[in-house]
Amino acid sequence: MFRLTIIFIILIHSLPSPRAFSDDDIPDLVILDLEGLIGEDQQGPYAKFFQHLVNEGHLKSWVVAPIRRARRMFWNKKAHCLGPTSMQHFHEFDLDETDYTISTAFNEASGYLYRSTQYMTNLTKDMPTIGTVGSGNLYGIQKDTYKAISIRNYFRLLTLVQKNRLDAAYIIYPDIINIPKAAALTRKMTSARTLVWTGKEQIICHKDAPVNIAKISAFIAQSHKNGSLSTLLGNAYNVPTIGPSFLNQ
Repeated sequence: MFRLTIIFIILIHSLPSPRAFSDDDIPDLVILDLEGLIGEDQQGPYAKFFQHLVNEGHLKSWVVAPIRRARRMFWNKKAHCLGPTSMQHFHEFDLDETDYTISTAFNEASGYLYRSTQYMTNLTKDMPTIGTVGSGNLYGIQKDTYKAISIRNYFRLLTLVQKNRLDAAYIIYPDIINIPKAAALTRKMTSARTLVWTGKEQIICHKDAPVNIAKISAFIAQSHKNGSLSTLLGNAYNVPTIGPSFLNQ
């Protein structure tokens, strides 16, 4: 029986030459379509958060798009900001961070990498960089060759982990709790599987975007403090950051 290692792979098109914003119809924010969190119908716990930013006057408009289209809109300046995303964009693609402004994290721990066997300790030294949260398909990597094998959904991913056919699993946790079958299977995973990496969810804007990211960050910080963000996100808010106790909940 072969073993796989799950990694998070991000595809990106070549970046366009910078150009100024001029189209008033460009949305302030394009949001990644994340199963269980927010969809193109603008429903889900994250939809409440982004709409709240509009209601409070921090954004004028927002749209939801599939992962690749959302990223393409952002790079091509067809949207002023992108979210939910993280700093891994910059580290992974060697982008100049000075060209962008980044909000405070509205969810402090959203992406998780779990180790399921003793092999993971050695494998992590040679694994490709883990990308930002919320970027689409899951892929299995065969331990010896690192040949990518597509994993079609979270339930299949967790089934392979449970059967010890994976060395590790990357999970966007808030997705899981809104997918009943996957959530049930997650709770059955043993405490031997430990957390080795977490990610954050933020909003990233082009530097010349007409969006005041500093005010958004201050608003997010205040929303954390007064509990309103927890109310908006519900079970998707500020999930635990340690592996064994989380897996046994």
